[in-house]
Amino acid sequence: MSYIKTKLRQVRWQWKNRKSAQVAKTSSNRDIFSQIYSENHWGKTLNQDRKEKFFSGSGSHDQQVVTNYVAAIGEWVESQPGSLAAVDVGCGDFNIGSRLVPMFEEYLALDVVPELIEFNKEKWAHTGAKFKVADITADTIPPADVVLVREVFQHLSNQHIASALDNIRNNFSFLILTESRPGSGDYAANLDKPTGAGTRSQFGSGLDVQRSPFSLECKSATTILTQARGDRQLDTIVYDFRSE
Repeated sequence: MSYIKTKLRQVRWQWKNRKSAQVAKTSSNRDIFSQIYSENHWGKTLNQDRKEKFFSGSGSHDQQVVTNYVAAIGEWVESQPGSLAAVDVGCGDFNIGSRLVPMFEEYLALDVVPELIEFNKEKWAHTGAKFKVADITADTIPPADVVLVREVFQHLSNQHIASALDNIRNNFSFLILTESRPGSGDYAANLDKPTGAGTRSQFGSGLDVQRSPFSLECKSATTILTQARGDRQLDTIVYDFRSE
């Protein structure tokens, strides 16, 4: 019954957002997410006096959520032998990434929005991070030890997620993925949606990259953080792609 209800919610959501779906069919990811930022689909900066142009949503600024996430990443990094190089995919306004930079020997932050990357280059130059315009679903990504993907896939279609996972699987030893799912009860995982501002949580679905249609294979998958955010649950999972 839960699956049927969720599926009906998906159909209703897709009907209401059919215009966005049509845009997603005819636009590049760069154009889609540039428009999202320019039209403030994820809200405006919490401190309006700063007059900053880019804001990646409350999920990137909720103090408790961010603090717990940064601490969990720090503990995991400290548990690893040697220093690590990281790539941050969908870095957004870099409020979170800026706190992670000191944990890694090298830190490259990627986003598909050129103006956002230029903004971050200027604002966050003091962190030592490098920034680059790139689309994880289509572009060649520089290899590194770790790739960080935090609440990015929730905005992508299943096809784009599959392409991103292929890219990641071939270029990194570890994927640290944070995504949301309904906080209680069974749910229909991985229901499809067009790439854009909305998420699967809006129709009661969530992501599990080890289930169909993605069926991600890895050496191990270790949950390093689980925390509630509203009626959703955020899981941060480390996927180990290293060979024996």
